Amino acid sequence: MTYILAVDDDPEVLDTLGRVLERESFDVSLARSAAEALTLLDKRAPSAMILDIMMPGMDGVKLSEKLKQLDPAVKIIAVTGQATETHQSALRKLGVNVILRKPYQICRLLEAVQSVLL
Repeated sequence: MTYILAVDDDPEVLDTLGRVLERESFDVSLARSAAEALTLLDKRAPSAMILDIMMPGMDGVKLSEKLKQLDPAVKIIAVTGQATETHQSALRKLGVNVILRKPYQICRLLEAVQSVLL
């Protein structure tokens, strides 16, 4: 079973992600912060990560950098409310595979997950 780590500081978003991904038969872990995600990453490497970019404390950009240092092969789907060309370019330079602008449709997220796992 494919393992996905979802990181978002909004509990409702995180709960929805968990339910949707489990319904699609993914093995899912949920983290409410970058610190919690790093703890989970010490235990198990995900095949893909869904990552909110704008979080308090360590943001998703810094977490992406750390993750790519730990495992350059991991696929990252970034979700962000900031979707300027400059912002997108910076995320792509970090190795982010897919950028989804908030608000996004769940079907688009699932398409992004499938595309990075192929």
